[in-house]
Order: sequence, then C-alpha cells, then structure tokens
Amino acid sequence: MDNDTYDDRHSRQQKFNKNIVKRLEEIEDLSAQFDIAGRLLRNDNQILRQEFEEFQESTLIRLDQGVENRTKAFNKIDQIEEDLDIIDITLERHADILVVHRNQLDNKGKHEKRE
Repeated sequence: MDNDTYDDRHSRQQKFNKNIVKRLEEIEDLSAQFDIAGRLLRNDNQILRQEFEEFQESTLIRLDQGVENRTKAFNKIDQIEEDLDIIDITLERHADILVVHRNQLDNKGKHEKRE
C-alpha cells in the first residue's frame, strides 16, 4: 500500500502542478491583455489630448475672429454716427438757408404789395 499511497500522492501532485501551470498561463494571458489594454489607454489618452488641443486652438481662433468682427462692427457704427452728425449739421444749415430765403421772399412780397 505504500506504493499505492505514493502513487496517489504523486498523481495528486501532478494534478496540482498541472493546475498551477494552467493558472500561471492564465495569469500570463491576463497580464498580456492588461498590457495591451494599458497601451490602448495610453494611445487613447494621447489621441484625446491631441483632439482637445486642436479643439482649444480652433476655439481660440473663432474667439479671436469674433472679437475682430465685433471691433470692425463697432468701428463702422462709430463712423456711421459721425456721418449722421455731419448730415444733421448739413440739414440744419439747409433749414437755416431755407428760412433765410423764405424770409427774403416774404419781405420781397411785402415790398411789391406796398408799391
């Protein structure tokens, strides 16, 4: 029976060893998968960082363009206001000239009636 006991122990040890080897192989596979996943995450992070930087740059360009457009618009508004002031002054002068001419005509008409 000693031999049978030895064979049983040996058989159990062989099974145990096979299970250990199997588990080690599974761990190596998982380790490789984690390594691949880690590399993918690093690549994803680099891609995301690059996309964010591109987005940030395009946003700044759009904001700068918006500021430039607003500045141009405000400058045009200022120019239009200046032009309107000039037109108002010109209209006032024309109105004054018309009053003077009207008065002259009225005076001329009064003089002609008297004569």
